[in-house]
Amino acid sequence: DQTSPLGCVFAELRANAGYGYEGSTHIPFSTDFYDDSEAGPSKENLLKLASGFGGGISRCREVCGVISGATIVLSLMYGYMTPETGEIKAQHYARVQEIVKNFKTQFNYITCYELLGKSRGIEEPKPTPRTAEFYASRPCKNYIKGMINIMADYILEN
Repeated sequence: DQTSPLGCVFAELRANAGYGYEGSTHIPFSTDFYDDSEAGPSKENLLKLASGFGGGISRCREVCGVISGATIVLSLMYGYMTPETGEIKAQHYARVQEIVKNFKTQFNYITCYELLGKSRGIEEPKPTPRTAEFYASRPCKNYIKGMINIMADYILEN
């Protein structure tokens, strides 16, 4: 169940296995959207969809990958498929903004560089090797758990 503590554990295991934080956030919620037929996205395509958002969009250290992952989930659950300029779009943007505001309230920032205490700037595209030391030095699993709890609360309330 993606809304339980097990969803948080699953996300942390995925992050520790080398998946990006964006994929670790959206996959526990996206299992209802897997469809290995031609009618919908496969698990592999959902992972591909999220793969460029890690590191604050491919190590540009901008919007945190967990926010990108949560946006993917909200878009899969509530998004629209037609050119929208009115109320439907505004309602969807309001959902995403609520999640972002809740994350910012909890963690003070939404950008990767600020969450990591780094200077703003694009980093070398080559990822840092995923070692036990790497994961021990990163606060990101707290952001994953926080966002999963924010998303679970939102989904249960809506």
